[in-house]
Amino acid sequence: MEQAGLPGTVRERRIQTMADDLDEGRVLVVEDDDAMRVFLEESLVEEGYVVRTASSTYSGFVTLLGEPIDVLVVDWKMPALDGFALLSAVRRCYPETPVIFVTAFARPDVARRALLEGAFAFLAKPFRLSVLVAEIQRALNAGPPRDATGDAR
Repeated sequence: MEQAGLPGTVRERRIQTMADDLDEGRVLVVEDDDAMRVFLEESLVEEGYVVRTASSTYSGFVTLLGEPIDVLVVDWKMPALDGFALLSAVRRCYPETPVIFVTAFARPDVARRALLEGAFAFLAKPFRLSVLVAEIQRALNAGPPRDATGDAR
């Protein structure tokens, strides 16, 4: 039961408290698989990140338009528009925002394409949560992404 004067659920208050305490560490997870999306959200919140989620490329971009995000974790294979469509839109509109590309359908050509199109990192599912957290932290510490010449994109 919620106490009077305390709006929202315990989870919402916890996320808001963390958001108030952090200057960075806002992660958007775009994943169409419900179980994976919930797992990543809960795990990353436990790691101290403020996490937003989206179940499609479109809803991910709408979320990105509406609030500041420091790092995206984007699945490749999704219905309608795939992760490459979101990666392209993020590179055009938010070139300083790192995108960590993840997929269960990892192939060398997909990894190469993701990195050439501007992904900060590429992870093949299944991956260890510690590896994802390390990549998120590396992205947060890296500053603006660089192109092949070393110039900020």
